[in-house]
Amino acid sequence: MKSFFSANCLLILAILLLLCAPNSQAENCPFIDGNTCTDCIPVTLGTYVGTTADKTGTIDDSSCTDGDVIDAWHCFTPSTTGAYRVNLCISDFDTSLAIYSDCDNSEFACNDDACGRPGLPPFQSELLWTAIAGETYYLRVSGYVGAVGDYMLTIESLPPATNGGAECVSCTPITDGVFVGSNDFTDDRWYCYTATCNGRVRASTCEQTGFDTVISVLDACGGNVVAFDDDACGIVNRGSVVEWFVEPSATYFIQVAGFNGLTGQFQLTVDCDACLEDPTGDFNDDGLVNGRDLPGFMAALMQVEDSNGLLCRGDFDGSGEVDPPDISAMATKLLRSGLPVSEGDTCSDCIAVTDGLYTGTTVDNTGFNDDTDCADGDRIDEWLCFTPDISGTAVAGLCQSRFDTTLAVFKQCGGESIACNDDLCGPLGLPAWASGLSWPVTAGERYLLRISGYLDATGDYTLLLNTLDDTNEDPPDGTTCERKLPLADGATLGASEFTPNGELWYDYSATCFGRATIRTCAAASFDTILTVFDGCDGGVVAQDDDACGIQDRGSIVSWFVRPGINYPVRVSGFNGATGTFVVDVSCTPCFDEPTSDFNDDERLDSRDLAGFLDALLTGACDAAARCAGDYDRSGQIDAADIAPLIGSLLTQR
Repeated sequence: MKSFFSANCLLILAILLLLCAPNSQAENCPFIDGNTCTDCIPVTLGTYVGTTADKTGTIDDSSCTDGDVIDAWHCFTPSTTGAYRVNLCISDFDTSLAIYSDCDNSEFACNDDACGRPGLPPFQSELLWTAIAGETYYLRVSGYVGAVGDYMLTIESLPPATNGGAECVSCTPITDGVFVGSNDFTDDRWYCYTATCNGRVRASTCEQTGFDTVISVLDACGGNVVAFDDDACGIVNRGSVVEWFVEPSATYFIQVAGFNGLTGQFQLTVDCDACLEDPTGDFNDDGLVNGRDLPGFMAALMQVEDSNGLLCRGDFDGSGEVDPPDISAMATKLLRSGLPVSEGDTCSDCIAVTDGLYTGTTVDNTGFNDDTDCADGDRIDEWLCFTPDISGTAVAGLCQSRFDTTLAVFKQCGGESIACNDDLCGPLGLPAWASGLSWPVTAGERYLLRISGYLDATGDYTLLLNTLDDTNEDPPDGTTCERKLPLADGATLGASEFTPNGELWYDYSATCFGRATIRTCAAASFDTILTVFDGCDGGVVAQDDDACGIQDRGSIVSWFVRPGINYPVRVSGFNGATGTFVVDVSCTPCFDEPTSDFNDDERLDSRDLAGFLDALLTGACDAAARCAGDYDRSGQIDAADIAPLIGSLLTQR
């Protein structure tokens, strides 16, 4: 049998070593899919995951941003003519996206910031365009000011565009459904909607909207405003939601505009939620009628706008609104139900929790208590009870919650609070309106935690609870390197708000011969920095600030380890920032028998040379797979590994 690699192939290897040496031109290096427009990666409808981290960059920046010179290219050929959407919303860096009709810089659409991952600023990109069947479109994925990272490219077809009229009198007739439009060439778009039910209509631009919208609903052109909204979808999404009560066949005029004259493409969704023929009084739609339905009924009775769109749940007399004649019927419903109280709705029905992470909501609670000492109007609450196993200091934080919270601690129901906080922290990119506090605890004693919202704000919350043992003279509380906490593979919760220096120290003992990786990407509430040392008085082994992307602001460190070696790990914050985080640790072992199969395709060819050459020239082992070429187990790929690599190539069949 002939050797797969002949002497000529070894000569090619030597030439590649020369061409790819430091200071050589990137275009001489091994081929990379998607690195240029002509080498674009074909995609169809659906989702594709890729990276720009290994790309070289081939053209100048695009028209909609600055410095996006490192790019990845895809080509898309639709089978039908129509409207299409492409987005990078679930990507881990500040992206830009452009569409070209050919590879000669013929850009015809470009976007920088249009969307983002849930709860984070809109630093990702999205475009809508009309494509012609059989034509090829070239999609350029890049990053603002040279940013690179992993991306998720999603392409989908859209319903036919339904642009509203430029004036109310020229409105476009619609019924229930999804409508794609644009106000790029006029300040606003008008639709005339004819109601299809007796109930509640909801009109929304929350889904796939590229600018800050405003929705108004009128009962006639130049008539009364029935409903209005700017940012009900949230400060990150910037879409709008309006709801109003309708009767069948009534016509309403919907205006979609942009805040401060902004323009762009939008998706308007309209649906009509019919009232039940036999109203149940179940305003929160949980299958029960109890005290938690009273806020909805009272809001409907007082004609207060309600976001659930369920006001007609209490229209017992069929008058088209909830009015005084419905009070008697609602009272009967409540009496028959026995007014059951949900768990956590009162102090006596508190939910038992332990150290760790707990999620809940105050949205459906009744709130019979007065407000706390540290805030005003926080009457709608949820109660938790906590009995620590050890004495020390308990730390509780709501930093990842999405509404303006308050947090108080009690020793008994009806007593005075022993600790209370309104504003301490908040999710990344949002104001510090969430709460956190610490208080001394005694093992075996019960403490009551009351979670509420400023001025009756409600929402979903995430509580991080941790008890620190401070009864020892020198406990491992993570405040210094000498008092570092144990860190194992897997996920570990942490909070730095209450440490004296705003940082936490961990002690990681390597579990494999290979590559250890630590991340704070998943759930950090602040801009983290990860630093790994070879000892408390030693040098820095690895450090990172924003490898997870400028939105996440989480960090990733990776370094070569050997079993049983301990490494101090410090979690701190950029510019002294503090908050809660999850540390995710993994150890990926090197292969027992190095194969030099760097791209993990189970064969040796020229595509593996890029990984070997990069590791050889940098003296590094930048990914666990690159340990496949560390034949002498020195902890890096060096000159001693060249001969074994050539031997592997010669013996390849």
